[in-house]
Amino acid sequence: MTDKTLPGQALETRDSENMGDAGKFEDHKIECTEINKRSIGKAIIQYCGHEGTENDQNTQYLRRLLQAVISHIGKEHPDTWKDAEIRIYDENFEIYSIKAGHGKHMFMVSLDENDEPKVIKTKPSKVHSKTEHQTCILA
Repeated sequence: MTDKTLPGQALETRDSENMGDAGKFEDHKIECTEINKRSIGKAIIQYCGHEGTENDQNTQYLRRLLQAVISHIGKEHPDTWKDAEIRIYDENFEIYSIKAGHGKHMFMVSLDENDEPKVIKTKPSKVHSKTEHQTCILA
């Protein structure tokens, strides 16, 4: 586990592997005191690099999703972001989690059928299932 403390923001990052013999699956997590435009901007720099850097297609996809989160922040009550979790699903099915507090308010981010970023508010119980860390191998 790697801890990073940034000015004005308690930020912790973790990478873990969860798929065992079926292959590597990284779970990218950032914890902060409040999800805001600044914390999302720092996540963009951490995972995608600065604007204008040359990125692969998946990193460009992830940048679009994180930018959609920035646009969505103003659509929710400000207190929501002190106890929320955002789960972002990239093109390679990696999960990026940005969490503040206990994650009472859950948001999922991915592209829709028209390749437009969508931020969807859902219940944590719909995301945290009994099969969350199990592997499915198709025969």
